[in-house]
Amino acid sequence: MRAVLNQIFLQKLGIGKFLLSAVAFITGFTLVLLALQGYVKITEFITPKKNASNYIILNKEVEMAHTLLGGKAQFSVDEINELKAQPFVEDVGIFKSNNFQARAYLGGVLGFSTELFFESVPSKFIDNVSYRFNWEEGDELIPLIISQDFLNLYNFGYAIGRGTPQLSKSTIQLVPLKVEIYGPLGRRVFDAKVVGFSDRITSILVPDEFLSWANSEIGNSEDTKVSRAIVKLKNEQTGALDAYLKENNLKVSDDKLNLGRIITTINVALSVLVFIGTAFMGFALVIVIMNFSLLLAEAREEVSLLLQLGYKGRYLIRHLTGYLMLFMTSVSVLSGILFYLGNKFLTNFLILGGVEGTGAVSTQVIMLAFATIALSTLISYYSIRRLIGKAL
Repeated sequence: MRAVLNQIFLQKLGIGKFLLSAVAFITGFTLVLLALQGYVKITEFITPKKNASNYIILNKEVEMAHTLLGGKAQFSVDEINELKAQPFVEDVGIFKSNNFQARAYLGGVLGFSTELFFESVPSKFIDNVSYRFNWEEGDELIPLIISQDFLNLYNFGYAIGRGTPQLSKSTIQLVPLKVEIYGPLGRRVFDAKVVGFSDRITSILVPDEFLSWANSEIGNSEDTKVSRAIVKLKNEQTGALDAYLKENNLKVSDDKLNLGRIITTINVALSVLVFIGTAFMGFALVIVIMNFSLLLAEAREEVSLLLQLGYKGRYLIRHLTGYLMLFMTSVSVLSGILFYLGNKFLTNFLILGGVEGTGAVSTQVIMLAFATIALSTLISYYSIRRLIGKAL
């Protein structure tokens, strides 16, 4: 019966329609997978990694009195000691700030200058501390640890607006950088180099030894007042923490720049791609089902004759399912090849845009691919059975 059915259906089969539906399905399927792959890679890059330990950064609330009277929202020594004594606190580190002026000059193709601020904090509170993050008096190079968010802000904000090159983590560490510091006691120029990136602290960090030296030798005083503190919390008693913050008018700073607009833009763009891809796949499946429907209609007389001769309807279902499986297998393989090539281009494009990462396919993409193929096959199969049931 297989040979007879092949002869009947191949004469009636609209190859052009099947090719059109295959192209539409492959295009849509690939767009959906690449959109999800891009979304996963970008969000992994711009979303700060959660640290195993629970760190928060505290500062005092800036009030109207500070603005009008020129005061500073700072911690006293007693307040720091009181904070250290709290049962929910495991350790406390204090931030030091520069009391001198600083300006950075970036060379190469970037060619711009900007005012800077510096902070230091004990190294044990810094994530991803480089072995190069140290300084001794007489050194001409200042090692810097910058926030990952600063790099994101430059790449997705400043660079796009000013038309300057976007930078990856490895690239920015090669950018020529001069830092000029000046204050009441003089002026000095240093070379500087980014040696690490912090997901935990939004700041420009320098070694404590450099900041203490520069504050006393350039700024004329070592500022002992504390404006911010980083706290390592114990895992329990979060309720006690909330009560303490309210009682002492403290503000928790998660030290993350507002990347909401960036994430929203990415979500909108990729959502459009997913919508277009899904529409293409739906269009392709409709064409396939309609093609099978027309095929059965045009071969109705031949099929009825075969049934009268004693052939069972299940043979017909099995035969058309074979066509369906051949179609789904072909589009899956071709989509996989196209996705592989597209993913290589996407990876290189993201790296050029400063988003580092490997080209490894994410688990979400793999799961979506299998789920889409399985769902599309089931929908088409039951549609074919329904069509055959009506034809019989």
